[in-house]
Amino acid sequence: MSDEKTTDIPPALSDEQWARGEYRTISVRATLQGQSLEIVDREIHEPGIADVSDAAALVALLNELLRRFDDPRAVTRQHVDMLRAAAFRIEQIIPTDIDRQWREEKSSANRETRSQLLELADVFESYLPPESSVDES
Repeated sequence: MSDEKTTDIPPALSDEQWARGEYRTISVRATLQGQSLEIVDREIHEPGIADVSDAAALVALLNELLRRFDDPRAVTRQHVDMLRAAAFRIEQIIPTDIDRQWREEKSSANRETRSQLLELADVFESYLPPESSVDES
């Protein structure tokens, strides 16, 4: 399996935030507490989301909460690995007993599909904790 990243999608949370199970900004605090997620606007002590970074961090924490409940909708590192494996296999699906022009068109389409699968894997991976911090079994 390759860890090749094709995009510059940053992780939704830093390693430190994953270790704490908490995301904080000036206005928002989101904390994983066992099997629940508390989201609070720190200024008015009510739920709130300030910007896109907040939303991405919350998606990551909510995904982790789904994983803790063994919900099949949770995105896991296994899903990321499956997408990357499919991306690398797809380039190899080109019959050899065909004419050259068709083979070149098929190769081009396969490269595009490979690129799209790798990008999707990068998106999903951005919502996952570092491999060393959480047991995803």
